Amino acid sequence: MDALMGSILGWVGTLGTFVAYVLMLRGTWSPSTRSYLMLNATGGLLAAGGALAYGAWPSFASNIVWGLMGAYGLYATFKRRPEAALTQTVPVPVSVSVMTTPLPVLPMPQSPWDPSNTIAAPISLPWLPRSGDAGMAQAIGDARVAQPRALAA
Repeated sequence: MDALMGSILGWVGTLGTFVAYVLMLRGTWSPSTRSYLMLNATGGLLAAGGALAYGAWPSFASNIVWGLMGAYGLYATFKRRPEAALTQTVPVPVSVSVMTTPLPVLPMPQSPWDPSNTIAAPISLPWLPRSGDAGMAQAIGDARVAQPRALAA
């Protein structure tokens, strides 16, 4: 029964935080609205309860922090504007978009993707040998030769 309740709490909490995040990304809710903060805090605390039921301590810790951050944001909005908490609602006309700035348009690649092209851009990683370092390349080659070979079937 505890596992079932933990599972229900975890999934409801996760769904709540995802819904809040998606509504914020779509511009329906602002990150500072009480609806977003309430759903985010509630979802984080419910997901923390689900993680606690399973003994998943890292997930419990991250979700409890997430829920407490949302709860603090909610507290801050009530502290900042307490009179608007329950009395004032501002209707938004349907024809007015919440987002005022358009989303950026990502640049398209100049040429279409070709799966036969396997040339990668050169990168420099300090732990990898450089192409001009013959001594390191020889050491790597010797290490590859020294590795045991798999038995042939």
